[in-house]
Amino acid sequence: AELAARNAHSDAEKAELVRLASEMGQSAGIEGRSAYIENRKAFYDQLVRMGGNWELGRAIPLGRSELFRAQFEVVQTKAQRKKHANGYVRIAEAVSQNDPAKAVRAVRKHFVGTRETLEVLPEGAFSPDPI
Repeated sequence: AELAARNAHSDAEKAELVRLASEMGQSAGIEGRSAYIENRKAFYDQLVRMGGNWELGRAIPLGRSELFRAQFEVVQTKAQRKKHANGYVRIAEAVSQNDPAKAVRAVRKHFVGTRETLEVLPEGAFSPDPI
């Protein structure tokens, strides 16, 4: 996000990032999460493109994170999903404003929120047994 905020010069790229984040926010509270997951992948792809560090895109284990997310998705509340999705909106806003410091803060806050959500999940969220 910091690199993207520094290197983003195309209004079209910025608008696309904001659009993807907004769509994630809109789909966060609904069932059927395929649109959210597709937009999340497209969001990260766009962020990496805007940042210009192509190796970063290969290093981020999005496929594995989706498997991890699927484990607790079924027990996460709509409010938790919405809060998480709003983190992407804040990241996109900072990048679109070419504000690297704000982008870093938005990512850090997003990650803190993810950890907080994980800490309050029900005991069986990562159980091999069906919930």
